[in-house]
Amino acid sequence: MNKTATKKMTLLLILVALFINGQAQITAQQAIVAMERGINMGNTLDAPNEGEWAGKAQEYYFDMYKEAGFKTVRIPITWGNHLSSTSPYTINATFLNRVEEVVNWGLDRDLFVIINAHHDTWIKDDYVGQKARFDSLWVQISDRFKDKPEKLLFEILNEPHGAITVAQVDELNARVLGIIRKANPTRVVIYSGAGWSSSTDLKAAAIPNTDDPYLIGNYHSYDPWAFAGESTGIWGSTSDVNAMINQMDGVETWSQTHNIPVLIGEFGARRECDYNSRMFYYATYTEQALKHGFAFTVWDDDGWFQVLQRKNAKWNDLKDILIHTSDSSITALKLVTVDDTAIQISWTSRTNAELVEKIVIEKRMQNTNFTVITELNQTSTNTFIDRNTTAFDYSYYRVVDVYADDTIPSYPANLFRIGTYRTPFSDSAIAVPGIIEAENYDIGGELLTYHDIDFVNQGGTYRTDGVDIKKASAFYYVYNVEVGEWLEYTINVAKAGKYSITAYLGSTADGGKMQLAFGSIKSPLIAVPKTNSSVILQPVTVTVDLQQGLQIMRLTVKAIPTFSIDKLEFSEYVSVADQPLNDLRIFPNPVADLLELDISGQRIEKIQIFNSLGKLMITQKINAEKEIINVSNLKSGIYLIVAEGNTEYSRANFVKQ
Repeated sequence: MNKTATKKMTLLLILVALFINGQAQITAQQAIVAMERGINMGNTLDAPNEGEWAGKAQEYYFDMYKEAGFKTVRIPITWGNHLSSTSPYTINATFLNRVEEVVNWGLDRDLFVIINAHHDTWIKDDYVGQKARFDSLWVQISDRFKDKPEKLLFEILNEPHGAITVAQVDELNARVLGIIRKANPTRVVIYSGAGWSSSTDLKAAAIPNTDDPYLIGNYHSYDPWAFAGESTGIWGSTSDVNAMINQMDGVETWSQTHNIPVLIGEFGARRECDYNSRMFYYATYTEQALKHGFAFTVWDDDGWFQVLQRKNAKWNDLKDILIHTSDSSITALKLVTVDDTAIQISWTSRTNAELVEKIVIEKRMQNTNFTVITELNQTSTNTFIDRNTTAFDYSYYRVVDVYADDTIPSYPANLFRIGTYRTPFSDSAIAVPGIIEAENYDIGGELLTYHDIDFVNQGGTYRTDGVDIKKASAFYYVYNVEVGEWLEYTINVAKAGKYSITAYLGSTADGGKMQLAFGSIKSPLIAVPKTNSSVILQPVTVTVDLQQGLQIMRLTVKAIPTFSIDKLEFSEYVSVADQPLNDLRIFPNPVADLLELDISGQRIEKIQIFNSLGKLMITQKINAEKEIINVSNLKSGIYLIVAEGNTEYSRANFVKQ
């Protein structure tokens, strides 16, 4: 019998037992089995005002919860903004009516519904001073909802951390349980330990009433926090899985020792986490929670931890994991590229092969839904090769066990397939000497001709791939760069030799760096000047020895803050010592701030200023017979100014005061 059939039978036996015994209220142990898989409606009634963090609650959410197969909905509620601060601490009637309306949406669909006190920090920060107010809150909640069906559960206080002590939380749990029991003697009540409601907090907490059969212990887990909460690294190693199992083993032992069933009230991993790690994380959590006898309500806030795309009334990939995953579903899903362009899917089946009629492979792309791409009648097969793949895009796969009365999909995994074909942006290699516009990197795609970390075109102009490009008034430029991103260009160097490369760069702050590589030849690090704007650019020049002929130049971002890149100008390097001694007319000399050049009759294109050690200090293009150079930032000393034309050079010395 598969896992789904087993669960259905368990629930049926509970209902039969209730009918035979004439029992009107299920115990906490019975509730946990029936609650099974649940979801939070976070960021809604727990926002300071409904609609500020996520959209307002809609009745169709509960239709979707029910149709998906969830059995429980946890509705976090923050009461502080709707509760008077003076005795008798009355709950705002409009808000209380709204809470009841939303609760009824769940109960009317025969769902278990949990309501709590969620972000009510006032009781956590000032326990002694706010005790009477919190007691009054629960008196009113208990009285208002006392006649609701037994599927409405109360959770005393979410994550009681901050100034409140362990002893105070234990006292609060026991006292509020007593308040609830006056009007709700057999309603299931949920509690947690002091802190962030971790598993350790639960095990350390005092049981509010050891003789109460209607208590559920609750803990939350976003472990390991570096992965689940901060989106760092990957998850899924044997040690990762064992750490999760060990945590649940400890809670299960505690649960059996004290005869207190367990709800995992919140768990999840942020959407920014590595996709494959995140999918396996949710699948493992779901499987292990049920295997350990816990019910769960996954955290869904329609934001960082989104499961239901509420506005679009659409589920993301997590729904099927949370509803279908068990210890008999397919696992160990792996994707690799084979034969250059094909993708091989492999997996491990864990169910009885005789029960499975066939195995189905489903696939989707980034903006499509899963569809069947093949059916495998040989259920002993555990590999499949997809040769109909798309370059420069993610392909998502999952493997489905098809039973006579059910279909159980695996968790999904994705793979980005790079391309195998590159071409210069303008059909031919860029000539060197010449100009390389930063936005004209080779055609090919992610990981072949460029690498952009966020995969999204932030500028939305000029090109439609993942590189961030913007347009200023007269030019396009690459911007929003991150460390490790790179762009490649096919160039054709006219002859071997030393070249001056002038990059036009801009940033709002100091510290940005990039580097050019021509095979094994690398330029010095190019420091990005602070221009106080992303569209005000300044030239920075380095020299590199290049080989003749076709080659790939890679531009790599080495340090941030982020910066803008307009273009790179390549010219043959001419040593100052080799330049002709034509006179360049400059004045005043000495100079304090502005140096004027008289270049009448000369075909000058740019000037360069070197200090006494030969270091290039200023580069400026020339487009008039007289040019003003701002040298106010130079230190006092002797400098050499070189004016460069097509075939000739002029130079002069000047003194900076």
